[in-house]
Amino acid sequence: PIIFLRELEHRGIRQIIYTNIAHDGMMTGPDMEGLKSLLSGTNLSIIASGGVSSLGDIEKLAKLNHPRLVGAICGRALYNGQLNLREAQKLLADTKN
Repeated sequence: PIIFLRELEHRGIRQIIYTNIAHDGMMTGPDMEGLKSLLSGTNLSIIASGGVSSLGDIEKLAKLNHPRLVGAICGRALYNGQLNLREAQKLLADTKN
């Protein structure tokens, strides 16, 4: 995947949504190793998707403290009420301070 993403970068792509389909909708947490690999192997800005289901997952992503990890998609967790958006926003604001 890194070679493909580097080709996309060469063609002008600057940001992607990264979804490990094995995690998507499973509510088992994001693919942290895959994210770390993409962040270290490319210059792309990345939105994490797939598996984000709790404040703990949001905290793990925030602790990466990487300037190119620019967001997370938390669809199912929000829809099911497992994740409260205001609490997630507060957690992110607190981790930046």
